[in-house]
Amino acid sequence: MSSREADPVAHEAAPRAPAAPPEVHALLRAIVDGTPDAICVKDLQGRFLLVNRAFADLRDSTVDDVIGQRDSAAGRDGLSADEVAVLASGESHAAETTIEVRGAARTLHAITFPFHDASGTPAGLVGVLRDTTERRHVERQVQQAHKMEAIGRLAGAVAHNFNNLLTIILGYAEVLGDGAVTATEQREAVDEIVRGAERAAWMTRQLLAFSRAHNATPRVVDVGAALMDLQGLLRPVLARTIDLSVHAGDDPGTVVMDRGQFEQALTTLVVNASEAMPSGGRLRLEALRTRVDAEDVASAATPGDYVEVRVWDSGHGMDAATRGRLFEPFFTTKPDGMGTGLGLSMVYGFVTQLGGHIDVTSAPGTGTLFRLLLPRSPEPAPARRPRQVAPPQPGGSETVLLVEDEEAVRQVARLVLQSRGYRVLEARDGVHALEVARAAAGPIDLLLSDLVMPRMNGQQLAETLAEVHPAMRVLLMSGYPDRVAPGVDADPRFEFLSKPFQPSVLARRVRECLDRGRTGPD
Repeated sequence: MSSREADPVAHEAAPRAPAAPPEVHALLRAIVDGTPDAICVKDLQGRFLLVNRAFADLRDSTVDDVIGQRDSAAGRDGLSADEVAVLASGESHAAETTIEVRGAARTLHAITFPFHDASGTPAGLVGVLRDTTERRHVERQVQQAHKMEAIGRLAGAVAHNFNNLLTIILGYAEVLGDGAVTATEQREAVDEIVRGAERAAWMTRQLLAFSRAHNATPRVVDVGAALMDLQGLLRPVLARTIDLSVHAGDDPGTVVMDRGQFEQALTTLVVNASEAMPSGGRLRLEALRTRVDAEDVASAATPGDYVEVRVWDSGHGMDAATRGRLFEPFFTTKPDGMGTGLGLSMVYGFVTQLGGHIDVTSAPGTGTLFRLLLPRSPEPAPARRPRQVAPPQPGGSETVLLVEDEEAVRQVARLVLQSRGYRVLEARDGVHALEVARAAAGPIDLLLSDLVMPRMNGQQLAETLAEVHPAMRVLLMSGYPDRVAPGVDADPRFEFLSKPFQPSVLARRVRECLDRGRTGPD
């Protein structure tokens, strides 16, 4: 008996799967179109085979208009480099991108993966895009709220330290006013006043930088230097009953990260540590090089080279239940209204986004140790510019229009400029400055104005005066770095001077501005 006789169906064609009825296609179409995420399917030439309404909306178009078209944002072959890589790997790829939709920027989380035909050959790509714009906006608001919470918790200690500085300044000022001191004692008193003011100014700049909302800007950061710099801000605001020690090892190395986020993370840990020691104790910060090997089973970190930052306190410690929830968002051991529970979750997010690792060792009565493992960069630490003492700046005879709404600041600036030979016209605000300028005889060579003033700000004043004094130079002052009008600090028509400033700095910047030959706004 032949094989054909033995198996009469062996050579018959395999039955085809029945085609999906039209109602199934309609159901799938309804599901795809009803999905809020944008969905698209491309062939190997980058042509859109299928898109849903959400995807067409992102392109400000219709489904019918998109089908069959190529992605204009892709490469010459219809696929982007990332899409070609996904096809080559055969695995899904997630990324975040920003596009413009009807004039507004939208942030999208995109997942791309290949699809195959019946033989298993790659036939194209599927893309699923979720609009995360609002979520990112909320995350930034939460991060800023946490920053302000940290600032609020530091406020009492900051006020205490500022009161000490003011006591020094006021005390020595009164001693000078009495006139019953020697010339040497006068010089010492002036030096102490200047040192106290410089400390206050430095602390103010650090706090402003810490609280300022900004996008993350990763740079090569010398961790040891950053830690030692942060010490200057932390030491004055900690209670005197807390013994702070900071050690930066022997060149712990660099990390590519946003320095502001690093400082915020450490400040959060330090503030938490201080609250765990209400009666005082010891607080130690340390940075050192470390390496995690593949066989190091005791570490959950990915093998590699790290900069390890340790924050240890001798406080009351935590039990296992608290440690287990420590990095959960909104988890807090504080009473209602006393904390958001976001601090440590932000620290955790900062470290893990760098590809690092954080762990905590603690037990009731034994204190707490946080270990931050930050991926070490092979790039060397950026060179620090050596401080240079600026030579005395010559004065001049030009006419300066000085506009400042704070009378004491205006008087000091007038004295500095007049002592160097300048002709100074004074005004208390922008509107008054226009009156003074109209009554002035001759041209105005330089406008030295506060930027933030009532009735008319410095930028508006400069633009108005430039119509009458086109050769006028402009030097704007401000003690509010976050309130500089967009583009002012980068506009070549303006010079900018941050408050507070020393008389020598003011004189030098005025002379430089006049000599540079910049004109006011056209």
